[in-house]
Amino acid sequence: MENTPLPDTLTVRRLLPGGGEVSITPLHGDGSSRSYYRVASEGSVFILQKGTNPKEDAAWLRINRHLRERGIRVPEVVGSDPENGLILMEDLGQESLFCLAKAAKSEEELETLYLPVLSLLVRMQTEGAMGFSAEVGFSEPYGFDLMVNMEGGYFCREFVSNLLGLEADEKVCGDIERLAREALKAPGGYFLHRDFQSRNIHFINDEWAVIDFQGARPGPPGYDVSALLLDPYANLPKRVREKLFSRYLGLLGEVENVDVEAVRESLFPLGVFRLMQALGAFGKLGGREGKRGFLEYASPALGILTGEFDERGGREFPALAGFVAEAKRRWEARSAKAVDKVIDYATE
Repeated sequence: MENTPLPDTLTVRRLLPGGGEVSITPLHGDGSSRSYYRVASEGSVFILQKGTNPKEDAAWLRINRHLRERGIRVPEVVGSDPENGLILMEDLGQESLFCLAKAAKSEEELETLYLPVLSLLVRMQTEGAMGFSAEVGFSEPYGFDLMVNMEGGYFCREFVSNLLGLEADEKVCGDIERLAREALKAPGGYFLHRDFQSRNIHFINDEWAVIDFQGARPGPPGYDVSALLLDPYANLPKRVREKLFSRYLGLLGEVENVDVEAVRESLFPLGVFRLMQALGAFGKLGGREGKRGFLEYASPALGILTGEFDERGGREFPALAGFVAEAKRRWEARSAKAVDKVIDYATE
């Protein structure tokens, strides 16, 4: 962000209702190519998003409007400039679910914190599905090719191969394809955020708000709840995850025409694909793009992923389970060597 030029002040002023004087401060970005800034003007503070993909920016605006019309709290848009890729929106503050979860002092406090988020998720998935299609966003429905290539394959390429020097053989690729077919038995057609994790959920004015939804598409409900509860950032204790998964299924069961048992069966395969996607992103961002902070979450992600295979999928998908276990072993060895280097340097 330090080398990114600030947006033109006059352009930003035109996005404000009063067009007053502004100060613009760059913020740390997320894992995307977008840039973010905090804009202060006449006692008010806003967030400015600068995108690089006009289609994605337009999808963000359409999905924002779609969710707002269905009662889902999203940032209010103050103004936009499609030609320059700018969207000025309200500042939702610093209280992300991630920060609040890390501050929780007990498992009971975590459960209490997450319960209203689960209610929000069920509303978003069901009510957000009304009138929602790939045309509202700009992404195809969640399906086989995306799972195999952009989640399973992404993990194999960006994390395991590029960082650990381990290649996926035909048996591993075959297990990924079989796992995708298993996941696709789940009910579909729900609103799928596809990055519903603790950093993308904020608490403001006594309600929960959702951000970073531009990749939303129609899909199965089990994916987003897996993204939330198997989240490497928050790294919830296993007992808390289990209780919250059960509570989520109960909330979903209160919605008419939802096959809860089918959703329950989908949680393992969809959770695995979500974690492989996250690890692929950590590998790309922390490896090739040099954003090293993302790599600190690889260990919890691998721990959760191997735990999922140990409990539910190791026998049915042995090649992929073994591949993940070896990746975890190599990552731990790599991390141990890095620590040793730091200790050696410090004692010289």
